Amino acid sequence: MKIPINYSIETGAWLHCRTEERSWEWGSMESVAIDFRVRVVSFGKIEIMEIDDPNKIELPLESGNLWLLEVNVVNLTKKEIESFPINSSLILVDQDDFEFIPTSDRHLTTSEYGMSKGLNLLNGWSGSDCGIFMPKIAVRGSLAFLLPDEDDALYSLSVRNGSIQEI
Repeated sequence: MKIPINYSIETGAWLHCRTEERSWEWGSMESVAIDFRVRVVSFGKIEIMEIDDPNKIELPLESGNLWLLEVNVVNLTKKEIESFPINSSLILVDQDDFEFIPTSDRHLTTSEYGMSKGLNLLNGWSGSDCGIFMPKIAVRGSLAFLLPDEDDALYSLSVRNGSIQEI
């Protein structure tokens, strides 16, 4: 399932998401269910010149545009989780069903711009700057996406290897 981003912003609806994370537990690989809610706050093109030292970004910016998806996230799993299962499961899907994953760039994430937008919370570069989500506590953060330069594209939010639904 996918939820149109414009609809989600206009209604302010919370979206229930469920995915699975593979993690090491007691010496073996285990699959753990991850539940969380997301509310899309905004979605817009990033003005590159707003980023401090944009020339340090190592993404192919000549091939597309950076977009920022600002969200509120609530961990519904019974224990704290890192941002990785959220970051790796939320994807954008365009009107032609092409899928786009959040982009990762060390400079963008750790720049003053990235920190001010909460990119470090959902797209942390290392264990020391990844977001930690306590159960039932809302956190505002952002995900960056490198998207094609298409003025008429319509995007929806979806969950890779999981489910998403309005609540």
